[in-house]
Amino acid sequence: MLCRVLVAEGITTVVATPHQLGCFEGRNEAATIRRAVTILNGELQKKSLPLRVWPGGDVRVDERIPALLQADRILTLADGGRFLLLELPHDTILDLRPLLQELATLSVIPIVSHPERNEYLNRHPQAVDCWFDFNAHLQITAGSILGAFGSAAEQSGWYFVTSGMASVVATDAHDLKTRCPRMREAYYAISQRLGEKTAQKLCVENPRRILTGGEITRPDRIE
Repeated sequence: MLCRVLVAEGITTVVATPHQLGCFEGRNEAATIRRAVTILNGELQKKSLPLRVWPGGDVRVDERIPALLQADRILTLADGGRFLLLELPHDTILDLRPLLQELATLSVIPIVSHPERNEYLNRHPQAVDCWFDFNAHLQITAGSILGAFGSAAEQSGWYFVTSGMASVVATDAHDLKTRCPRMREAYYAISQRLGEKTAQKLCVENPRRILTGGEITRPDRIE
């Protein structure tokens, strides 16, 4: 069971981020996710598993996102109304600036998930610079920096982390085989390469602030 593995990784709180929009158009509606998370938390309590799950979504970039947020069709992270996880297509790049501007007017802070796995950003990582003008953040998948998604994603993931562009490292766990959590390994790898302070900020402090609605910041650039 994935939840048991998360607990074994030392994780006590996790945000469920099923895909929304894109190929999942019409599925995984906000109300459905909330109900499923409530049921899951009840089962975890029955089994005395020390894990709390919060609702959220990994939302495919779409011009309708502001309207869908206001209509309560898609979810912010931990259902807190402040941080929105945005998913890019893997094989192309989109101009996010109009969407980021609209989200800013709603006081919603975007976090772009796994940019290191986008083929265009592998070759042109500086293309994300303009997103920071809108207070956007980057979330890197733990498995990426461990080589689970190939050398291009690994190199790109480490580039975003060491350059100070990334704010969060997350599991993006899907299952117990090809997409397992691997947070403990990633934390250790970052600590060894960049120091405990950076690992703590990316893997613990900023994720905790997302849950509480606090301010998240990028670590200092590592020369």
